[in-house]
Amino acid sequence: MYDKLWDEDPEIQRGKAEAKVEASQEMIIGIVEARFPELVDLAQERVEKIRQLEVLNLLAKQIVLAPDEATARWTLGTFAA
Repeated sequence: MYDKLWDEDPEIQRGKAEAKVEASQEMIIGIVEARFPELVDLAQERVEKIRQLEVLNLLAKQIVLAPDEATARWTLGTFAA
């Protein structure tokens, strides 16, 4: 049985949002690990500071498109500054 109160409870919504942020953070770290393994520690340090889903999504796109490690390093530094 569906209970719409689950969708309206602020605590549940906050939990869902937090889960999305954590999943995006893990995705970015995974992308960095696959493309630029030398930057994994930096990515973990920087990405954990970002809590906005929109910013994380943009960062993921930029890391995927980064042509080289130097650009990826700069991108990580710019987004998490």
